[in-house]
Amino acid sequence: MIPHLRALLDSMRRPKGFYILGAGTSARLVPFTTELRDKIKDAYWSLGGFPATLALHTHLFNRIVEGYRGGGFWDTPEIALQHITTGTLELLVQRYLAHSLRPEVPPQYQILRCVGAPSLFFSFNLDGLAKAYLGDIHVVLEPHGAVDREWTDSPHFKDFLRWTLDIELPHLHPKLLPGPEPASITETTPYLRARSWLRQAPSATLIGYSFGKNRSGRDDAESFEYVIEHLRATSCVVFVVGPDPLELAALIEERLHAKRVFPVSLYWDVFTQAAASLTRSGQCHSAWLCPNNLRALEHSYLRALELSS
Repeated sequence: MIPHLRALLDSMRRPKGFYILGAGTSARLVPFTTELRDKIKDAYWSLGGFPATLALHTHLFNRIVEGYRGGGFWDTPEIALQHITTGTLELLVQRYLAHSLRPEVPPQYQILRCVGAPSLFFSFNLDGLAKAYLGDIHVVLEPHGAVDREWTDSPHFKDFLRWTLDIELPHLHPKLLPGPEPASITETTPYLRARSWLRQAPSATLIGYSFGKNRSGRDDAESFEYVIEHLRATSCVVFVVGPDPLELAALIEERLHAKRVFPVSLYWDVFTQAAASLTRSGQCHSAWLCPNNLRALEHSYLRALELSS
C-alpha cells in the first residue's frame, strides 16, 4: 500500500485546498532541465550560423547550459552552444516549456479538475497548463509568470529565432525564467492574493515541486520561506507528492515544528495515467476511497511504474 495515499485522496475531495504545482505536475508534457538543454542545443545548432563571442553567463545560462553540462566529449554543437546569445536562449527555453494546448485535458491535469471546488492552484510552471486546464473551475495563480505564446506558438517562430541572433525579443508577459528568485517576489500580486487562502486552507499539497532544488542548492528560497511563514499560521495538513518526497517533507516538518506533513511517493504522470485508465465518466476522488477501488488503483499504478522503468 502507498503510504498516505488514502488521506491525500480524501483531502482532494474537499474545497478550499491549496495546491503548489511544480515541474513534476507536467511530467511527459514539458521536458525537465536535462532534456530541455538537449533540445536547445539541437535547435541552436540547426540555425547554422553563430556569433564569434562567447555567451554571457546570465542566471539562465548558468542554470540551463552550465548547470547541466556533462563531463563528456565536446562535440561541435556543444561548442556552438557556448556562444548562444541571451535572446536565443530565452526564446528556446520558452519554446520548449510551452506545451501545445489541446482541447483534451491530459491526465496530469484531468485528475486536478476533480479537486473540491473552488481550490487554489499556485503553479510555478511557466507552461500555463494549469490556467488553461483548471482556470474555469479553480483559482489559478502563476507566481513565476508564463511563456510568451505569441512568440513560441507563432507559425513565424523560426524567423523570430533567427532574429534573436542579433536582438532580444521583448517579454510580452511577466515571467521569471529558471534561476534565483528576486527578494521582492513575495510582494507581487500572486503572493498577496494567495496569502489569506493559504492561511485558511484545510490542506496544502505540493505536487512535483522541490522549491527549485538543483545542483547548486534551491533557487526558490523566497517562495519557500513564504510558504513556511503562512503554514505556521495554520493547523492544516501538508502533503508532499513526488517520486522522492521524504527530504522535502522532513524539511518542512522541521521548519513547522509540527507532525502534520505527509510524504506521498508517486510519479505523478504514471499515477494519473493509471487513474485515468480505471476511471469511468464522472467518477472522481471519492470513488477511489472504496477499499477495492483503492487497491485496484494502487495495483494499476505499481504495474505501470514497473513497465515504464
